[in-house]
Amino acid sequence: MGSSVGMNGRRRELARTGTTLHTTAPNRPRDSIETAVSHARSFGMLKEEVEKMDGLPPGYRPNFGVCLVNSDNQVFVASRLNVPGAWQMPQGAIEDDEEPKLAAIKKLREETGVASAEIIAEVPNWLTYDFPPAVKAKVNRLWGGEWHGQAQKWFLMRLTKDNDSEINLANGEADTEFAEWKWASPEEVIEQAVDYKRPQYEEVMKTFEPYLNGSDISAKCKSTKW
Repeated sequence: MGSSVGMNGRRRELARTGTTLHTTAPNRPRDSIETAVSHARSFGMLKEEVEKMDGLPPGYRPNFGVCLVNSDNQVFVASRLNVPGAWQMPQGAIEDDEEPKLAAIKKLREETGVASAEIIAEVPNWLTYDFPPAVKAKVNRLWGGEWHGQAQKWFLMRLTKDNDSEINLANGEADTEFAEWKWASPEEVIEQAVDYKRPQYEEVMKTFEPYLNGSDISAKCKSTKW
């Protein structure tokens, strides 16, 4: 966790620009799926019947995306272990017959440790992005399919606690996917995304813009390291 020269170099640059970087924390005990469902009920998002994924474009893998914001309207982004320096918002696959909102709540907790959050908006339609050829070949071998790319249902979620103490990238609920995390402005989220996701991120931020206005968002992350 940050012992390499590359990591130290990034830390020095982040210190120079005033950006705060957070790394993977020690494991916490795994909670059961029942606990995750209980949290979903507390959010008021668990329905008696599973919603059908109407309008899902053919040839695209069903997926969700979460734009998680704090009280300052800064957006949570993380850097993947297998793609250093590429920052993204949380996302994940939607399993067969899984309701997208419940998938987003459950897997956000698994990937980041965040349980105290609420859904306040969603993009009404599926947003898609295509895989570049090299990525397409790799993921289709991994997933055993023939996907053009991913179709995502996006949700805007806001922390319901005043701090980010729940965030833990190595919480033991799932295999760790991220190495580092930080809070960023919507503009930074778009700028630091990989090229093929950038148009989609622009659409997400455009849709959620009415909810993100009203406070002065710093161009630099300002959360303290824990």
